[in-house]
This record gives sequence, structure tokens and C-alpha cells, in this order.
Amino acid sequence: MPFRKAIFARVGYMHYYSGSQKGDEKPQHGGAYNIKEIGHELFNFKKVKTKLFGYFQPYAPPEGSDNPVRVNIERINPKNKGNDFINNVLVIFVSKKKDYGQVIVGWYENARVYREYQPSKKDILRDDYWYNLQADIKNAVLLPENYRKFKIPTGKGSFGRANIVYLSEIDGQERDLDSSKFNWIKDAIDYIDSYDGQNLLIDTTGDAEKEIEDILESHQTSQAGQGFKITPELRKEIEEYSVSKAIQYFKKHKYSVTNVGGAKSYDLDCFKDGGTLRVEVKGTQTIGNSVILTPNEVRNAKKHKTALYILHSIKVDMVRKTYMLSGGEEKVINPWKITEQGNLKPLSYMYFLNKIKE
Repeated sequence: MPFRKAIFARVGYMHYYSGSQKGDEKPQHGGAYNIKEIGHELFNFKKVKTKLFGYFQPYAPPEGSDNPVRVNIERINPKNKGNDFINNVLVIFVSKKKDYGQVIVGWYENARVYREYQPSKKDILRDDYWYNLQADIKNAVLLPENYRKFKIPTGKGSFGRANIVYLSEIDGQERDLDSSKFNWIKDAIDYIDSYDGQNLLIDTTGDAEKEIEDILESHQTSQAGQGFKITPELRKEIEEYSVSKAIQYFKKHKYSVTNVGGAKSYDLDCFKDGGTLRVEVKGTQTIGNSVILTPNEVRNAKKHKTALYILHSIKVDMVRKTYMLSGGEEKVINPWKITEQGNLKPLSYMYFLNKIKE
């Protein structure tokens, strides 16, 4: 893999990173500071005209230390020795997602990384919160909740106590990203380079679609007098359970299978005889007569060779406050001719109010 100017920056977890708002008041799981205070990453994806101004803390200084907290930009590129900032850096934000682990939440491409914190200016709209990153909105991605699935390891070879991972060692030597110790870095960058899913900076419908799906699923199961009410935790369990069953199904049918659900608008890439089959996976507690499709899923099915895999009638039990899934019946449509084998029914509209002059 050619040399890439990139860093992994660990921050507290938020949904929008666009200031404090109901249900998303401040960063969570960002270390001791975020327990009592509000982390400066609060505004990392707040739009300021065409720019974003981000923050992360490279490491925790010793208590009582007067030494400034700095980014070692020579470890991003040794040619920038002594400079105050470095340009064209890929900054990958990592955070701890509740009940899931450490995941990628978003990234800046072609960013400017400052060695030292920059004081907030009035026109930057970060209140009095500092920043040490800057990027164009067009070069940034903030993942919706249902796309925050790419896990980043902790411990040796990954994040230790520091909140930054460089692609080079302290002496400037490049890390071998093909080695087993660091191949997670290569995998993460490949994931970002191939990502074509939703982006909360330009498309806010992704979360609304999931909410609609959860509401309808809960309504259908309650109407049938069976099944658990859908929660985000149960939704995740059903998705993972259904995808695992789909992988087993297509492997049984002699396909080589790759799970791409965290990066694409569909779930599986299946390869056989030199061809590629895209697979959309749907899991449900209902009898599976209908499923919810997002606009991206519909567009994909219309444009590409795709199969629809439905795992319906999934049984859900609760054991010691943990969901336990079992059973399920498979319904597979391959090839899936979406307009011929079913009917699409619009469910909702996104209504944008015109600006009213006061």
C-alpha cells in the first residue's frame, strides 16, 4: 500500500457532532474529561459555510503538567518538520459505540491538521471550543447510526492510552500495513476509499428511514400478537442474525461472500463463475409478506444484478436482559426483478419548510 498521510483520532461518541441538542447533548465515552465536562469534539461536523472545524486530543497530559498538547505532524509526514500544520491528511474519527465496541463514525479527507490547538474565532461558530482540524464539507463523511459498524481494535498495535494512531513509528519509519499487526489500518482505509453509503452531512433521511422501518415492524408484530417491540439493540441483533444466515445460504450455494453492509447500500457481495451478485438482506419477526426498502436499496436493485434474501418469522426471547434469536424461515428471490415480483408503496415524504421572512 503506498504511503498515505492519515491518522486515526479517537473522540467521544455523538450522533450529529453539531452542537448540543436534545438527545445528543454532549460527547459520551470520550474518557474522564467527558464525564464532567463537554468535549471540544462537540462541533466536529457543524457546518460553517463550506468548512468544518474539528477537534481531538492526541493524548492526556500528566496531571499538573504545563506542557502543551500537540500533534506530532512529523509522524504524519517527516517532510513537515517544524511546520505549524500539515495539509491533505485523511483524518478518521473513531469512537466507542454503546453495546457494539469501537467503530469508525466519520472522516475528513484532504484535511489540515494543526500541531497545536487553535482558539475559536467568532465566525467559526464553535463557541469557545478549540479546534486542531479543518476540512471542506465536500470532503467529509458523517456516518448514520446504522452504518457505524466498522470496528477498530484496541490494545497493542492500535489505540492504547493515546487518542491518536499514526501510520509511522516515532522514528519516522512507515508501519508495515500488510503485517497482521497493522492490517486493520489498511482494511479501514480500504473501507473509506470504497464507501458509497449515506452521509449525514448531505442526506439526513437515513435515520428517519430506519425509524419508519422500526415503527412498522413493531406495529406488524403487535397486530399479529407476537414478537418483541423493536429497539435499536434488537434491530442490530436481527440484522446481524439475518446477515449471518444469508452468508450461510449463499456459501452453501457455492458463492464466495463478502459482507459489505457497513459501506454499501446493500448487504452482501457474492461471487461465482466470474460474476457478482449483490444481495439485499431483510430480517423480520413477521411472516415476511412485506419489507421496508430505502430509496438507495430500490435504486440498487433496479440498476444491478441483485438478490433479495428475507429471513422471516424469527423467534426472539429475552434471557437475563439479553435478546436470544433463533429460527426463521428463508425466502430468496434470485434474480430479484423488483418491479415485476412485488409492488412498491411510498411510505413518507421529507418536508422542508420555506424560509419565512419575519
